[in-house]
Amino acid sequence: MERRFPFRWYRIATLAGCITSAASCSNLVDSLAHDDRPIPVDVEQVPVQREAVVPALLASIDDNGLLRFPTPNVARDEMPLDTAVSQAGEYLFFALNILTYRSIAEGERGAFIDLPTLVPCNRPQLARSVFEAPPDSVIPAIRLQLGGRWTIPFCGDRRTPEVIVSVATLSNNARFRNSRSVGDTLNHHVAFRVNGVRWEWSAEHMVTAEEAVNETYAVTGVRVARVPELVAASQINGRPAGFVVCPVWRLALERPVRMGGFYSQRLLDLSEVYVADSDCPGVVGRTILLTPWREQPTSREFAVLVPDPTSTNSFRRVVYVATYRAPVSFESVIMVR
Repeated sequence: MERRFPFRWYRIATLAGCITSAASCSNLVDSLAHDDRPIPVDVEQVPVQREAVVPALLASIDDNGLLRFPTPNVARDEMPLDTAVSQAGEYLFFALNILTYRSIAEGERGAFIDLPTLVPCNRPQLARSVFEAPPDSVIPAIRLQLGGRWTIPFCGDRRTPEVIVSVATLSNNARFRNSRSVGDTLNHHVAFRVNGVRWEWSAEHMVTAEEAVNETYAVTGVRVARVPELVAASQINGRPAGFVVCPVWRLALERPVRMGGFYSQRLLDLSEVYVADSDCPGVVGRTILLTPWREQPTSREFAVLVPDPTSTNSFRRVVYVATYRAPVSFESVIMVR
């Protein structure tokens, strides 16, 4: 960290110079959202162990030992991947030019984020919604929180993710152009989020799909049967967890394996496990295996204040109770020998 400090103010000055020049900012945003340079490869990426997967899954592993993810299908009213990547770049430039957003992202990362060097990298993932589909009558401020979210990493010169932009897929009409919000300006803070990725990658980092497969096989001795899926968690070991900075991978096993709940002390024959990383609240260690907690919440109340169209300078409170359709609370599991 000390080695980077002398360059910090130079980089800030460079960014400030861009901000004062509308033309250069426009060119930078365009190159960020439509970058045709080779996508950088995360240096921390580890190949999947071929013995850790069933033979049918070998076709989903590329020459570098990385899993191929098919582009997820999205519904007609959801944002497709190419639009999400482009808008994520625009939003990133918008957000990191706002002192509050930049301070939060850099605080999470623990280092200066050099915006002009960032390009989309690795493999964007779609975290499917854990809620039942809301009716069309639900207002955007709530509706945007109920759908799936693209999670799109951006890498800098270190060729490792520095920030992750989360993009709501459901009825997302928020848009950004030339560092300005030009679409749903009222709800863009719900539709898009940016989070810094921790600097100390050698100690803690986001678990990749390959590492989730390798860890599952190392712990259980049972092969993984399908390409992992990214899911959302609201609680891990009784503490809140956010899926934007803490992805949880769901893995199907070739056969059930006997495991024990670390907190509930229940014995379970699991044919499916979840893998989280050490950044998750309530998780100790680099990676950890999870299973859904025995008691799951059935619903969650969303309440927002929106402008009242019938009165000037006043707001009304809107409440919607969303029903869960997937597990969101998890506990750690250990092997039972």
